[in-house]
Amino acid sequence: MGSSDTASNLSSTRWALYVGFGGLIAIMALSGVDGLRVLHEYRRADNQIRQQFLFRNRTLNSIRAEIHLSGTYLRDYLVEKNPIRARSFGTDLSRVHEKMERELSVYARQLAPGESIEYGALHADLVAYWDGLEPILQWDAQKRQDQG
Repeated sequence: MGSSDTASNLSSTRWALYVGFGGLIAIMALSGVDGLRVLHEYRRADNQIRQQFLFRNRTLNSIRAEIHLSGTYLRDYLVEKNPIRARSFGTDLSRVHEKMERELSVYARQLAPGESIEYGALHADLVAYWDGLEPILQWDAQKRQDQG
């Protein structure tokens, strides 16, 4: 019976090793799958953050460019002697203002909760800028030449 006991012990030892190593391999596989799931979540979150950043960056760059363009149109409006061309520059300036307002509105919908103070300051500054230009756009040709 000694050899039967030895064979039985060897068989149960092998079975225990198979179960032990099989369990270890299963745990490693599940850990790897979970690691891939977590990595996918990080990539998704990173992509979302990058898309938000790029949207905001494009919008703010566009607003910055429109402010610069508005200064150019305002200068051209003030120095233009021909009233028809001056009105054209005023119209171009109004279009820039409308475009900027649309972009600010879209930007406001993308704000994170902690960004409302900065957005409010930006919006207030831009409103003050455009409010300051409004009376100038009502000037006649003589006033533009005198005060422009």
